[in-house]
Amino acid sequence: MARLRISRAEKDAREDTVAGLQKQLNVLHTANTSPDLPQLRKHNITFDFIMADTHCDIGQGLYQLVEMNPHVNAYIGPACDAVCLPAGLLAAKWDKPMISYSCSSRTLNNHAAYKTFARTTAIYVDMLNFLVDILHHFKWDRVTLVEGSDSLWHETAGYFQEGLEAENINTESIIISSEETHESLQKRFVRSSKDARIFILCAYGLDVYHTMCAAESAGLLDGDHAFIAIDFAHLTNSAQTGRPCRMNKALEGLLDITIRLDEDYAGYQEFVHELNRRTNVIHGAEVGIHMGMVYDAVFLYATGLDEAIEQGFTVHNGSKIIRQLLTRSFQVDVVVDDDDGGGSDSGDDDDDDDEEEE
Repeated sequence: MARLRISRAEKDAREDTVAGLQKQLNVLHTANTSPDLPQLRKHNITFDFIMADTHCDIGQGLYQLVEMNPHVNAYIGPACDAVCLPAGLLAAKWDKPMISYSCSSRTLNNHAAYKTFARTTAIYVDMLNFLVDILHHFKWDRVTLVEGSDSLWHETAGYFQEGLEAENINTESIIISSEETHESLQKRFVRSSKDARIFILCAYGLDVYHTMCAAESAGLLDGDHAFIAIDFAHLTNSAQTGRPCRMNKALEGLLDITIRLDEDYAGYQEFVHELNRRTNVIHGAEVGIHMGMVYDAVFLYATGLDEAIEQGFTVHNGSKIIRQLLTRSFQVDVVVDDDDGGGSDSGDDDDDDDEEEE
């Protein structure tokens, strides 16, 4: 039996992605029974998993990684780049596969350093062209980039700023912190709104909520200002603590740009159908985008292991397993979600690109 470590990230709303897997659905069932993995069936290899919570904290994440190392063959996750970056280096030293369903830093593209790392999501900087199209379409020529304190968002906002300026779109940047008070944020947005009406939020879910709450208090949810989030996902209950806003009201008018999964293949459809059936009965929950990416990550690892075994390797040859995956791709489309949970396609099919698995 091969054992996976699946990590969740409590700081970010993506915690529900993996918690739902543990409590509601045996996500490994397909990998354990699929006839499309002949080597795993031939050698009677099945998967089990252990859960770990990184809290999106480097110290906690690395502690969990070291604690679990003797007991696992691969890692599904982490969800946060702050943990992914150092954890990916450790996984490479141990020659253990690490497949993240959420980490988006370009640094992880360095296969020499991250030789056992892969992911089932696109990097956020790939959204630049779509943002430019939106801004040009509405003839917006000035934006404010709201940048979270994590290195991922510094990288993303910097890339966006350079690309937008090249398209003659004037930018300014605001760096925010989860610890910043509501009153301080409100004053900063009042000042910034004098020059810009468009805000692109490069931050995690909790910081996005704090930003929108401050914007509401500053009177910026009046229809004259637009707020665009990057992969906002779902918020945690703790996001409501200590802020003088109602969440639904504060999020009115927020546009969320995220990745659309290729939902055509039967395994994913069965997975989502069963997940919807179980979670809707128990929680009335909506399935987030990262749930599908976890599914992809587990099955991607199983596929790589199956092909590696066919070539004479074993579950302990992590870099060989990942090497089987680097030529695989997932179709990446961009979806814009509005505050009521609806969505719209990003554009024509001719503009769709494939994201090579990193």
